[in-house]
Amino acid sequence: MNTTMRSRSKHAWWEPVFASDQGWLREIPFDLDIVEADEDEWKAANGDALLSAAIAACIQPGIGLAGATKLLHLKRPRLVPILDELVAEMMGVNLPDSPTVEQRVAIGQRLATAIRREACRNIDVLQRIQVELAQDDIKRPLIRIFDVVLWFSHPAASVPGARRSIAVRQRA
Repeated sequence: MNTTMRSRSKHAWWEPVFASDQGWLREIPFDLDIVEADEDEWKAANGDALLSAAIAACIQPGIGLAGATKLLHLKRPRLVPILDELVAEMMGVNLPDSPTVEQRVAIGQRLATAIRREACRNIDVLQRIQVELAQDDIKRPLIRIFDVVLWFSHPAASVPGARRSIAVRQRA
């Protein structure tokens, strides 16, 4: 995770997570997709509860919401968005300075619900981006594409040489 996700997480902080039986992870179907699952599939899979349980299991002293969701995204790439500060702010959520574990889990669930809603509303565009990426042999789940769009859109993302534009389209 420290290499792939450019995280700075001490291995010792993860010991309680790795030492647990990780039943919460085994309960999550590998193919559960936060964007592509329709409402009936999402409810039948108990998606909200599974995601909350996974986030709660990973938040530990030294591991916040961003670190927890980075690891979980590696384990369930179609389910877990990476919920860092920039993504949260783009979704209109300011993270408190020193949130409790319960607050972090609640914020994570609130963000995941909002991200699911907005990604589902934009599924056609996300799928077109996914197809274009695949033409360059880049395979990404829809949630990761949406996550990147949110992160990259934040003014503090500091992507050198990047040009940003916002297109607003109104239906007549």
